[in-house]
Amino acid sequence: MKPILGFYDVRGNVESCRLLLRYFGEDFEDKIHQCTDENVIDTSDVTLVRDTVQMGFPELPYLIDGDLKLTQPEVLLRYIADKHGMSEFF
Repeated sequence: MKPILGFYDVRGNVESCRLLLRYFGEDFEDKIHQCTDENVIDTSDVTLVRDTVQMGFPELPYLIDGDLKLTQPEVLLRYIADKHGMSEFF
């Protein structure tokens, strides 16, 4: 099963995670959560994330890799680097 990386449909602090995953050639699902037309976060989507991802406090970005569920961009970067043997860079 390929990892799932989730964030809103805006550029943000998840971009470095996307770049690192692509750098390592890892196939992942880029789950995009929608904002409203005014670029306001849709709270119903956040509730859906909480229920779907089954995290007590739904935070974006998130990464699901098998049974492992992580949030916070710095944590995601460290995990991705460590998974590919490059933890000394983060």
